[in-house]
Amino acid sequence: MFSNLRRKMILCLILILGMCWGGLFWWMISQQEKFLNEQLRRQARGIYHYIILTRQWIASYDGVYVSGGKGYDLVTPSDFSYQIADFSKGRMPFSVKIAVPGSDNPFHMGDEFETKALKILKRGRVLEVWEMAETQKGTQFRYCAPLIFEDECIGCHARKNDSSQVTDDMVGCVSISFSADPFMNRISGNKKYIFLYLLASLGIVLFLLFGMLRSFVLRPLNQLTSAANRIHEGDMAVRVSLEASEEWRRVGASFNQMVESLSNQQEILKNEVKKAVSDLAQAYEKLQRTEKYRSDFFSNITHELRTPITALKGAADLLGKKCTGKDTLTYIGILNRNIEKLSRMVRDLLDCAKMESGELELEKGLDDLAEVIEDAILMVMPLAWDCNVKISYEASKEKILISFDRDRLEQAVSNLLSNAIKFSPEGSSIDVSVARKEGEVVVSVEDYGPGIPEDERDLVFRKFFRRYNEKATEGMGLGLAIAKGIVEAHGGRIWISDPQHPGVILNISLPF
Repeated sequence: MFSNLRRKMILCLILILGMCWGGLFWWMISQQEKFLNEQLRRQARGIYHYIILTRQWIASYDGVYVSGGKGYDLVTPSDFSYQIADFSKGRMPFSVKIAVPGSDNPFHMGDEFETKALKILKRGRVLEVWEMAETQKGTQFRYCAPLIFEDECIGCHARKNDSSQVTDDMVGCVSISFSADPFMNRISGNKKYIFLYLLASLGIVLFLLFGMLRSFVLRPLNQLTSAANRIHEGDMAVRVSLEASEEWRRVGASFNQMVESLSNQQEILKNEVKKAVSDLAQAYEKLQRTEKYRSDFFSNITHELRTPITALKGAADLLGKKCTGKDTLTYIGILNRNIEKLSRMVRDLLDCAKMESGELELEKGLDDLAEVIEDAILMVMPLAWDCNVKISYEASKEKILISFDRDRLEQAVSNLLSNAIKFSPEGSSIDVSVARKEGEVVVSVEDYGPGIPEDERDLVFRKFFRRYNEKATEGMGLGLAIAKGIVEAHGGRIWISDPQHPGVILNISLPF
């Protein structure tokens, strides 16, 4: 995690410092170029003022005489300008020219830059014009400044009968040019040195900042992460000591307080859980004893009830044989039905007690499941006739031979059928089917009754559970519980599914 954080922070530092250093590099180069232009301008301005001052000095004497080859020659400011321009060619690092607009003299005819400069200077907004020009000889600095007639110029032009040109307006410009390559080479060299200096300083600053970042941020975070991992592994004795700064010391103290609090809470929770487990174990032991007492009670009472029920059944049979009166036989029939009902209830209670104690014995044998289903249907047919419910079953053409306890499985299927009959409306039908599916045999009992809500589908297989329904008040609520116990004792399962219509489907699966 922190390796990714380290990479991100380094990338951010490089990006931020790179932008700052790039801006600094651009500013330093622009300042150097600005300084270079200012120096070149000052140098050209110095030459210009030297020429103007010399012309004014010569003009103040109405020209000067200089020694020539055959005597003395009179030199005027114009002669001086021409001679210094000619003298500077090839001898001086600069060249000078007097550019006059509209002149036919090649010496005074301006080139493109000088013509543009004359137009700018005539507007009077600036006192000089300059540019850097790339030529075949390299980079040239071009400079132009105005040439204006002064009072000293009147004498010379008057003596030459050229006083018509004497005016206060600018009549031309002094054009000065010289090579800027030495300065540009110096600038180019300075760029390299500045770049290398800034690059080295950037690396040093990054190294120092990363060292500070690792010492003051990453190392304390690593300590906190390591401590958190140890706490996750269950080591509540871990503590951290963050001495990078006062802020980290406060964070470390807060972290240690939090761990101490968690440790105390964990100890309290352990004690509470231990106490709760002990209480739960005692309650479970008490519940087991209570369940055993209840199971023993039902087992004992069912065994005790079977004897008087058997005696009652025998007495009723004896009365039926000795009494021949019609009314007497009717009452004897009612007595026999109730004795049978009571016998079934006792048998169901006894079966539940055996299932709970694990004493339910199965007498398995290879038999035809289809025949068992038919026998179960025949067993519940009187109940179906009384409720006006039709049972539909299409017997399998082939025998379904599996190993099971015939009596117990018939009891389970008949319990499912009895449950379906009780909850089916009059005039409806019950569909019974059997099918082989992936190594098991599935018996399905489908009715068209009100169905079973989702929240009651697990409860219906519990003992003594009865739905809040008028017809569900019959019996003790043991039929489906007994069916579930019998099926699971065979290694099968029982469940509820939904048909495409109102009602429910009870399914039994047995290993095939």
